[in-house]
Amino acid sequence: MFQVKDRLRINPKLAEDTVVARLAEYHANRDELLEFYSSIGAQRVNADQDEHTVFEMLEALVVNPPSSCAATTTTIRTSTGE
Repeated sequence: MFQVKDRLRINPKLAEDTVVARLAEYHANRDELLEFYSSIGAQRVNADQDEHTVFEMLEALVVNPPSSCAATTTTIRTSTGE
């Protein structure tokens, strides 16, 4: 009789060599990514915490966005005539 583990298959996207290559690409471009997202007002959240704490942090950013995000939103609304 077949064991469950004998029937399991790994998604090709999750193969070790694929993940290592994608991670290396991320690290090679990390500084550019951080610069880009910072330039558009993205906020950093420490997700290495329990899910309730992360949710509370995200909710606080949505309810009370930092002034840099509010200025961007105002500029967008003004330029579209809303």
